[in-house]
Amino acid sequence: MLAQRQFCSTLVLLFSLTFLSTTSAQTLPGVEIADTSVSQNAITLIKLAQQAHPALFSQATPWRTFDGFHYKYFAGSGVYVGINGNDLYLLGGSFGNTVSYQGSVTGAITAVQGMLGTSAQPFQDYITASKLLDLIGYFRKLTLSYGSGIAIGNSAPLTTDASVTLEVVGADTVSGAATQRLKVTIKGTNVSTPIIYDMWVNAQGTVVRLAMNGFEYSAAQATLIGPGLVSGMLLALQAAETPTVKAAISGALANNGAVSQNTQNRTIGGLPVQTLTITISDTASASMSLELSDLGPFSMATKMNSRLSSMTSYFEITEAVLR
Repeated sequence: MLAQRQFCSTLVLLFSLTFLSTTSAQTLPGVEIADTSVSQNAITLIKLAQQAHPALFSQATPWRTFDGFHYKYFAGSGVYVGINGNDLYLLGGSFGNTVSYQGSVTGAITAVQGMLGTSAQPFQDYITASKLLDLIGYFRKLTLSYGSGIAIGNSAPLTTDASVTLEVVGADTVSGAATQRLKVTIKGTNVSTPIIYDMWVNAQGTVVRLAMNGFEYSAAQATLIGPGLVSGMLLALQAAETPTVKAAISGALANNGAVSQNTQNRTIGGLPVQTLTITISDTASASMSLELSDLGPFSMATKMNSRLSSMTSYFEITEAVLR
């Protein structure tokens, strides 16, 4: 409630400044920020809202931050959209002069998807990631378990019960520049005590600082080792765009006798998801099973198990906390 009252007063100030302005090029309070500093759910909601109500959400300013909140102003309608964590607020235009609390961002996404008719089409907007910024833009926390023989960063090859957890700690400053601070924790039978990395990522997605259990790496080592620590998680996102997954989603594999597909509802670390499992087995020595999960605003590969002769690879996302 304190955060809501604080944001109400913040939006009232914004609203007052807008109407007191006598020029079209008004100055909005706060600081402009990049999309990468805003949650992926917030970005998804704005895009969906602009599709559903283009007149209401037109002439948008870039994202701005003020008094701890992220907001956009839509000059075409005079509406402010403010976001604090997963809370959504509206003010101005047809929403009036009083701040209106609209519930959760994720709930609003579901509602707008229903209006657009997209909620009944899961597995369509699957995501990929080629940069660390993409990953931390989607998740606050993510845990991946790996198969044997996988080496993460400069660690020894991990065992079958190995896991890597990525947590977004929050904003920080390194050498005067804004960064996102991450914590990467590696566990496994052959890891006597958990290995904990602290990682700082700048607005360009570069790891500018890296420490392991308190040991500070050089800048060059940070740039080299940092992305390797989460490469498996990036691959999990990229797997959603493989030709096999694309073909399965489009139904191109439906008549292939070596392919089976099924959907089910399950949970990943308490997060409810709908999954599409694709299994391919042409021979006794070659098989692949890939699971694609619909997380609401997007879909991604959450489990993969492949075998080619004596070579096997495996990963599974066991925990996912969305932004």
